[in-house]
Amino acid sequence: MKCGEINPPDRAICDCGGRKFIFGEKGSFRFKDNEIVCKCGNNYFKMTFHMNCNPIYNKTYQCTKCGNYIGVQSYVENVGY
Repeated sequence: MKCGEINPPDRAICDCGGRKFIFGEKGSFRFKDNEIVCKCGNNYFKMTFHMNCNPIYNKTYQCTKCGNYIGVQSYVENVGY
């Protein structure tokens, strides 16, 4: 999940072998100790939306501190609730 780019639907596996992708506005999040951290420094997010578009599953999360949104895209067989 650290590779960065949004997963195009025609590429099921990232160059690193991963099948999950996190996206948002440039600079809207970072990784620290294998956690997603918002640009405001908060690491707590609430899910606001999810959609199964088989084979791709999309989830949207909102930072509980500043309201920033991020998205997580994965393939249905790797959703991992």
